[in-house]
Formats: sequence, structure tokens, C-alpha cells
Amino acid sequence: MTADKGNAAMHDNRSGLEQLQALATGEYPASPMTKLMPFKTLPPEKGSLRFEATPDSTHLNGFGVVHGGWAMTTLDNAMGLAAHSMVEAGEFCPSIETSVKFLDKICADDQTLTITADVIEQEGRKFLIEGAIQTQDGKKLATGKSTCILITPK
Repeated sequence: MTADKGNAAMHDNRSGLEQLQALATGEYPASPMTKLMPFKTLPPEKGSLRFEATPDSTHLNGFGVVHGGWAMTTLDNAMGLAAHSMVEAGEFCPSIETSVKFLDKICADDQTLTITADVIEQEGRKFLIEGAIQTQDGKKLATGKSTCILITPK
């Protein structure tokens, strides 16, 4: 997607879930951000999204651990896309508020992390989503909460 194209969902007549399924299979183009913060989208379900990502040395802060911005961006992306899995063709669901709690350091040690996001409630146009970053053995490194708002173009 480029800036002159606007929202990709407006140019695709598939539902949000169908778009995310196409993203997971490689049919739908990944966002340019994935060049800076690579992740693999696992097969989505309605209201639920999973990524796998391996932070590396390009994501380190000055103290030698993965920058908190990596965690916040990854969680925001996963939670927003979990909400997007709930929308119809032409609709989209941007974040209006996101918070992240850091539970432990995130290291750039070649360990693949799992980022999860689940819609826990829908109130009218608002979606409430919870997410987490965890190690392969299930240790949570960060959690997040997000509110997304349904936008239906006229």
C-alpha cells in the first residue's frame, strides 16, 4: 500500500478476515513496515490473530535489549488486525487507544516470539482487544489492550 492509494481495505472487496487469510498465505501484500519489523502472520480466525517474530540486533535500544517501541508496534499491529478480522468488505478498524505493559525484557537472541491478539468484546462500533508477546514456552514478556473503532466509508 502506498500513501496515494489510501486504505487498502477500500480497494479490496473481501471481508477483513478474507484479507488477513490472503496476507497469511502471501497472496495479499505485506505492509512496508514489515521490512523494518519482520513478522509472519499465522492463519487467522475471526476475532483472533497470531504473529511470529524474531527481533534482532536492529531492534535493540541503547541498553542492549529490544526497544519497547518494537513491542508496542507489534502488539498494536496484531490487535488492530484482530479487530480488522471482524469487519465487512470496505470497512476498516483503526486503533484509537493502545496500552502496553512490559513484564520482562525482550532479547534479540534468535528466539521466535509469538504475538497474540483476541477481540474480547464488541460494543457498537468499538472493539476491545487484548494481546500478548510470549516466548515459545509460554512466558509472557508484554501484554497489551487496545480499542479500535469501526469505520464504514460512505
